[in-house]
Amino acid sequence: MTPIEILTQALELTAALAAAPLFVGWINQCRAWLQNRSAPSVWLPYRGIRKLFFKDAVIARNASPLFRIAPYIVFGTMVVAAAIIPSMGTRLPLTTAADAIALVGLLATARVFMSLAAMDVGTAFGTLGARREMMVGFLAEPALLMVIFVASMISSTTRNSWELSLTSVPTSAPVPGPKPSSGWNIAIPPKTPP
Repeated sequence: MTPIEILTQALELTAALAAAPLFVGWINQCRAWLQNRSAPSVWLPYRGIRKLFFKDAVIARNASPLFRIAPYIVFGTMVVAAAIIPSMGTRLPLTTAADAIALVGLLATARVFMSLAAMDVGTAFGTLGARREMMVGFLAEPALLMVIFVASMISSTTRNSWELSLTSVPTSAPVPGPKPSSGWNIAIPPKTPP
C-alpha cells in the first residue's frame, strides 16, 4: 500500500461525501419536474446541512444511548459503503473488502440502526416510521441480493463487477471457478435409462 493509494482513497471518500447532497438535490429536482411542480434548487441540501450545524440536538428524556449513537453508526456505515466501491482506482486500501454481499450488509446495518433509533423513543410516529423503513428494506434488499446473486453466477464471484472490469485480465485467460450452470446440475438428478 503506497501513499498515493491512501491519498486516492481519501480523495474518493471526500468526493463521495461532497457530492452526496448534490445528488439528493438533483433527485429532488427530477421528482418535482415529473410531478409538474416548480423544482427546488440543487443546492438546497447543502443549505439544510449548514442550517443543521447551528441547531441544538433535541433528544427525548426517555431516549437510550442507542438513540444518541445511531446517527454516527449510520453515517459510518455509509462512509464505509462509499469507500469499498472503487470509483477512483482499483488498488485502494479498502477494495479488499469490496464484496457485493458486504455492501448489502452495510446498507442493511444502517437501515436496522435507523429503525431501532426510531423505535427507541417510544412515540407512535417513530414506530410508524421504523415500520415503513423496515418494510422498504424487506422489499428492496432481497431484490438487490437476487440481482447480485445472478451477476455472481455469471461472473463466478461476488467481488464487485465494476472492479473486475477495471483490472487488466487477458481476454484469452479462462475464468476460474465453476461454470454458471453447475449449480443447476446439482438440483436436477441425472436421467436413468428405462
